[in-house]
Amino acid sequence: MTAKTISSRVHFSHQFNLPGRTETFPPGAYGLEERYKRTGLMSWFKMKLLSTCIRVCRDPGIDGQFETIHIDAGVLKALLLKDKHRLDKF
Repeated sequence: MTAKTISSRVHFSHQFNLPGRTETFPPGAYGLEERYKRTGLMSWFKMKLLSTCIRVCRDPGIDGQFETIHIDAGVLKALLLKDKHRLDKF
């Protein structure tokens, strides 16, 4: 199996919660890692998502102490969509 990891960043405009976690994370940019494997006879054309991880600051305000959390890609997509369409109440 040949695996490939793609690193990118996602941005949240509002605070958010991750499923299974008690803490609320502040708005901002977060590191994202997606790991894929090549599948099928023509493996260079088809990639299957194996895992998605988001990197969050473990102790807010302290640089360099991050935690990598595995998250379902569908859940992450839903969180980003909710963040995009959220209206703040004044």
